[in-house]
Amino acid sequence: MARAGRKRKSGDRYPSGDLRRAPDRGTPELRLQRALGTGLLTSDQSKLWANGNAMEAAEDLSMSARQGVDAVGRAHVAGFLQHPDKTGDQLVDAGRLLFKLYWAHYSDLRGMAVSSFYRALVSGGAIRGGASDDGGRWERIEEALNLRLAMLDKCGTDVRRAVTSLCIDQHFDAGPAWLDRLIAAKTTGMAKLRAESPDVEWCWPQDAFLAGADVASFNRMHHAVIGLAAIA
Repeated sequence: MARAGRKRKSGDRYPSGDLRRAPDRGTPELRLQRALGTGLLTSDQSKLWANGNAMEAAEDLSMSARQGVDAVGRAHVAGFLQHPDKTGDQLVDAGRLLFKLYWAHYSDLRGMAVSSFYRALVSGGAIRGGASDDGGRWERIEEALNLRLAMLDKCGTDVRRAVTSLCIDQHFDAGPAWLDRLIAAKTTGMAKLRAESPDVEWCWPQDAFLAGADVASFNRMHHAVIGLAAIA
């Protein structure tokens, strides 16, 4: 009697029948660190993590914590990307597109120690280095980048610097410092205000300064939102 063959692996498959690879979510420690950076880590999860139970602590993390792979994503999760005419998703997409255009034009990402999110962009062809031309692709990238940078310049130096810090500079899992300060003010400061006055409806960003946000960081975020809305 012939032996049974190997059991078919379970999971989603492509139309060709090949098994779809499960997305790499990173180690529990990395996911917890990203949740901490976005202000989404609860006190119970922090205690589990501190006691060496990172895997258990990471089980119930908010899906929004996955946005913490870059600074503009952390700002979105924290609720800072508020604009009357643009959604937060639109501003995030505009910031990430600017990053892709900038680094595709100015640098070869293959040698950088970047997060798995951006490695996936590189391997998938969304960003790539090298000097070869593909039907004028690099000219189109340069044109699209210069258009956006010119729009930011029209908004003023403060806006250009804020968007550069939030979206172009490489702050993958933490930073820039001004954003970290704002997130800390929101998570700890707002919690303190609510504990002291539970009957008061504390709101961000209206009560940002009462929560402990510094003026310079608040203004930097304000300028970044103006710039992202201009290029969205």
